[in-house]
Amino acid sequence: FRRWRGAAYSVEQVRDLAAELAKKVAEERSGVRIVVVLENIADFADTDAERALRTLMQAINRSDHLLIADSDTTQLTGGFGLVGALKAGRRGLALRPDTHDGEALFKMAFPRMNRHEFPPGRAILVDNGQHEIVQVAHVSDISETSFRAG
Repeated sequence: FRRWRGAAYSVEQVRDLAAELAKKVAEERSGVRIVVVLENIADFADTDAERALRTLMQAINRSDHLLIADSDTTQLTGGFGLVGALKAGRRGLALRPDTHDGEALFKMAFPRMNRHEFPPGRAILVDNGQHEIVQVAHVSDISETSFRAG
């Protein structure tokens, strides 16, 4: 468990932090993995932060670091720019997926399914053309003491 090392909220802050992280990801040799979390990623398309975020995503795709980005599937249907860079990794987690989300998001077919078969937390995990149905744990109350060792 580690605390966040940085956070950015405005377009300018996101641009600057993404540029800084892209350099760290490209240079990282210490064996420590970096996790980058992008909330509402589609909101940064066509902004001053887009180029830096695309560079960061490309660096992460070529490394062992992890990028977690979220957005509504309707905002991830494009294949160019920021959304295209995100989808290039061809891995992700589709919560409450629709049958057509596989093609739209990962360029692969999902099996026929009904949304009612996917209660909260049920998802399809995709990694480079392979998929598996998984259950994501829901943690309702996390405190620092939960992560302290003995």
